[in-house]
Amino acid sequence: LYESLHGLTSAQVLEQRRKHGPNVLPSTKPPSPWAIFFAQLKNPLVYIILLAAAVSLLVGELGDFAIIMAVVVIDAILGFIQEVRAQQTYTALKTLLKPATTVIRDGTRQEIQVHELVPHDLVVLNAGERVPGDGQIIQYTKLTVDEAILTGESEPVVKSTAPDQDQMYMGTTVVTGRGLMRVTSTGSHTELGQIATSLHQDKQEETPLQIRLQAFSRTLTRLVLLITAAILIVGLLSGRPFLEMLRVSI
Repeated sequence: LYESLHGLTSAQVLEQRRKHGPNVLPSTKPPSPWAIFFAQLKNPLVYIILLAAAVSLLVGELGDFAIIMAVVVIDAILGFIQEVRAQQTYTALKTLLKPATTVIRDGTRQEIQVHELVPHDLVVLNAGERVPGDGQIIQYTKLTVDEAILTGESEPVVKSTAPDQDQMYMGTTVVTGRGLMRVTSTGSHTELGQIATSLHQDKQEETPLQIRLQAFSRTLTRLVLLITAAILIVGLLSGRPFLEMLRVSI
C-alpha cells in the first residue's frame, strides 16, 4: 500500500533542505568544567564576600576566612552540579535519534540518514524504531508509541489518523504496529529540538522574577559598598588602624 504513494521528488527534497537545513539538534562546543564552575562566581555580591574573606585572611581571622570560603564554594558547587546535569540531559537527547530511517521518495522506499530528512517526507515507521522528526500519521496499523521522553507518561499512546491521535514526535519510540508519517518539522523546530535548544542556550530568557532579583542584587551591592566605605572613612578619621577598620567595615 505504501508503494502507491509517491513522496517527494529529488528536486523537492533539495528545495526543502535549502529552506530548513539538516535534521539535527542544535550543537556547539560545551564549556569546560572549570568554566562552568567559575561562572557561578560571577555575581557582585560574591565579589564582596570574597573581599571579606581576603580581609579576614589578611588580618589573621582564619576561622572567619574558612567559613566564608566554605559558603562560597558550596554555593558554586550546587550551581555547577545543576548546570552539568542540564548538559548531560541535552547530550542524552541527542542520542535518541537512530542514524538511518526509511522514507518514500520518487515512488520508492529509500533508506536515508536521519540528518537528511526534510519536511513533507513520508516516513515508514515500524515497531521498535525511533521517530526521526515531528509529523502526522496518514496510514497506520495497530500503532502505539512510547512518548515518555516528552510527557513522562509510562503507558504507550494509541496513534491513528484521528485529529487528536495523529501527531508524532521526534525521539519517541514505536511500541507496536506500523505507520506512515508525513514529516511536519525537523531539527530544532521539533518538540524535542525546542527542549534541546532551551537546555543548550548559554543564557535562557529571563523571567520577570529573575529580572527583579538581579535589580535587587545590584541595588543591594551598591548599598553595601556605600555603607562599607562610610564605616571605613569614619574609622580612619577617628584614628583607628586601617586593617582593623577594613575588617570591621566589610
